[in-house]
Amino acid sequence: MTSLRFRRFFLPLLLWLSVIFYLSTRAGSDERTTSLLEAFFRLFPAAMQHLSMEQITGIDFTIRKTAHFTEYFIVSVLFVRWYRSCRLRVRDRALLFAWLSATLYAASDEFHQIFVPGRTPKVTDVCIDSTGALAAVLICAFLLRRRNRSKRNRVLIGTATEVA
Repeated sequence: MTSLRFRRFFLPLLLWLSVIFYLSTRAGSDERTTSLLEAFFRLFPAAMQHLSMEQITGIDFTIRKTAHFTEYFIVSVLFVRWYRSCRLRVRDRALLFAWLSATLYAASDEFHQIFVPGRTPKVTDVCIDSTGALAAVLICAFLLRRRNRSKRNRVLIGTATEVA
């Protein structure tokens, strides 16, 4: 692996996986998210006046699950970049490998939480993570297909002008 390829494709992936691992410790726990939400309401007390405790709990839940989705959306995009930079055999299946890799990392992250005091692994979190990874793969597939069509059209246009 060349140094440039490592820095450009693998290092961002490795750093993001490390961030997720760190966040799955106590630093990323439910209490941490709740304390951030409480700090927001202290800064903007008018925002809290019209919300019930149930609504605040719902906001907290939505923030945490959206974070799961987003984390693994990013992981999947980084895996796509990494796999597409590899040999042709892997590159052809980059989208599938990216989704599988992100999903496996999500499952291993939840397994890791068994050993972290105060954390509880949840299958639903793996499902949310996997859905975020799938959304990224589908968007990447769309963008890659669009880019390939554009390249083909440029080649066809170039060929047509040479013939004429």
